This record gives sequence, structure tokens and C-alpha cells, in this order.
Amino acid sequence: MTSSTRSILTTGAAGAAAAAIVNLVVFAIANAAGVSFEFVQNGRPTTVGYGMVAVVSVGSVLLGAVLAALLGPRRLRLVQIIGAAVAVLSAGAPLTLTGAASGKAVLVLLHLITGAVFVLALELVRRRTPADEPSATAEARS
Repeated sequence: MTSSTRSILTTGAAGAAAAAIVNLVVFAIANAAGVSFEFVQNGRPTTVGYGMVAVVSVGSVLLGAVLAALLGPRRLRLVQIIGAAVAVLSAGAPLTLTGAASGKAVLVLLHLITGAVFVLALELVRRRTPADEPSATAEARS
């Protein structure tokens, strides 16, 4: 494993933890304010809880970090764009649920927070990784 791959995965893991913490705090505040997270999805009642918020936050950032590591440091900007697009598109999913609008709004916010943390985590790696700049790589070889 190269140092840039390790850096991407390590920063991705830290980003996953940060996304989960921030999302859990937002969820807890909304829960304390009385927001209902009981929905009907495909005719079945479902409740969004702390576990689901944590798993989705961590899982999506880690999945993106693995994709970024596989594509390499030269494609970090592309993965950031993909991550932002996925966050925005997935934010529409809670809107398909039947339930309280306030609960849906909080879930949309959680999707966007996760996407923002992912983009920021990759930006940290991108700024630290000289392999993103072709001229730096060429100079290192000479």
C-alpha cells in the first residue's frame, strides 16, 4: 500500500467518524426537539434511529474513501465531485417517505452533512498529496 493510499484511507476513516459524530449530534438535537423519525416506506412502518444514522454516515464516507484510494491521488477531485453529487441525489430519498416533514428535512440535512464532510476530508488529502500535480511528479523523477 502506497503512502498516498494509506493517507486517503486514514483521512477517510477520520472523515467517517467526524460525519457520524456531527450527524448524531444533529439527530439528537432534532430528537430532543420532538421531531418524529417514524415513517412509512413501501407500505411498511419504519423508524430511523441512532444506529441507522451512524451506520449510514460511516459506511458512505468509508465507501467513498475506498473508491478514492482505488482511483488514486490524481483522481481525488473527480471523487469529490462524485461524492457531492451522490450526497445531493441521495438527499432526495427521505423526501419519498411518508411522515413528518420535519423528520424528512433533518434526514436531508444529514445526507448533505455527510457529503460535505466527505468532500472536505478528500480536500485535506488532495492538498497534502503532491501526486495530484503532474509537474511535481515529473520534477521528482528528474
